[in-house]
Amino acid sequence: MSRKNLIILLAAAFVISAFGSAFALPSYVTQFSGQYPTAGAIANCGLCHIDPAGGGPRNPFGNDFATNGHSFTAIQNLDSDGDGFTNLAEITATPPTYPGDPASKPAPATPPPPATCTSFTYSAWGACQADSTQSRTVTSSLPSGCTGGSPLLTQSCTYVPPVNACTSFTYSAWGTCQSNNTQTRTVTSSLPSGCTGGSPLLTQICNYVPPVNACTSFTYSAWGACQSSNTQTRTVTSSLPSGCTGGSPVLSQACTSVPPVTPPPSGAMGLPTSEQTFLYNAVADPVVSADPAQAKPIGVGPLATGGNTIDLKVNIGPFEAPVDISFFIYAPAVDPEELYFMAPNYDMKRLSDTVGDMERSSYSSAVMGKREGNTPSSVKFKRIAFWKTDVTSVNEEIYKGSLAPGYYNLVLVVKTPGNDNNYYSWSTQVVVPGKSGSND
Repeated sequence: MSRKNLIILLAAAFVISAFGSAFALPSYVTQFSGQYPTAGAIANCGLCHIDPAGGGPRNPFGNDFATNGHSFTAIQNLDSDGDGFTNLAEITATPPTYPGDPASKPAPATPPPPATCTSFTYSAWGACQADSTQSRTVTSSLPSGCTGGSPLLTQSCTYVPPVNACTSFTYSAWGTCQSNNTQTRTVTSSLPSGCTGGSPLLTQICNYVPPVNACTSFTYSAWGACQSSNTQTRTVTSSLPSGCTGGSPVLSQACTSVPPVTPPPSGAMGLPTSEQTFLYNAVADPVVSADPAQAKPIGVGPLATGGNTIDLKVNIGPFEAPVDISFFIYAPAVDPEELYFMAPNYDMKRLSDTVGDMERSSYSSAVMGKREGNTPSSVKFKRIAFWKTDVTSVNEEIYKGSLAPGYYNLVLVVKTPGNDNNYYSWSTQVVVPGKSGSND
């Protein structure tokens, strides 16, 4: 072969090689999209090239891809652009960022909320006020940097008003003259207003005239039950001397009335005293138990055994006292960014139509959790999300029919009224068979 022909062949091979390198990128984009289907926003020429239109010099990710056998798997744990995030972390971020551009990287994670305070150091109690209460302040709390909690800032006390001696009195009539030749009376009002003490004249000498054969000794029945007026009575069963009348039997006395205590119904579930979460596999019919860990209050009918229709029922209680109940549904097949709750009129409400973004975020992170159904603690449930309030039990069929194919997370929350930190949360998941539009 002549020297001229050899040169022509070598030049042609060089051109063909360069042409193949420059225009093979669409196949690499297809390879990338197939391997990372959620990273469509960066599946373009700018993934590997400095120029987003393709061609020309490669960026660091493109260089690593070329030197590692054009394998995305081989370089996904590298940090090609040196921005502190692995290539895989950038590709799978929401939204994805370019692993070859150090200026394109995932947003920093939101720091966790501060812990709730559990231990407090207080100032000394203040003076007792006229409403018989005294207060103090928190001087420090633990753990460090915490917020909230339940510090004890007030207590009852006995108020002692300043001395204001009485100087003028109005009296009741004099009582009957007693056998010791004295009679008494009481003060009905005094001046100045709000005064105490003073020297009222409450006794005087009188001439006692004994009644004819007056009774001086009594035998009584037992005291009766204490009444709601805080008094109890008894009767005279006999008296002395024989045939006597009158006298001064003691037939009533003060007592402390104790209202009857209504015991909780037999087999009632106790109220929650902390945050407790229970996850269970779907069941056809609710399982009722006084033990919250054994209860399965949400039943889904045929869906629990592979069917494609739902018979949604809720059966929980009785509880030993009234509770507030919420029912949530996370349905990514309907809307992966939305959370629904049941209103008192049984309408399913979108949380975003009812509360602000911060409250919606708190509810969503608590009720959606992970796809496996985890529910973080310290959720502040508000009355706007209640389905039932001040009830001791629920046993209802909510819906019977079909649902759109896909994954559903059903959550029932039972809360102690007035205490957002004490609640039970039961969660179960179902999948309606069929083609779904979600990413599951």
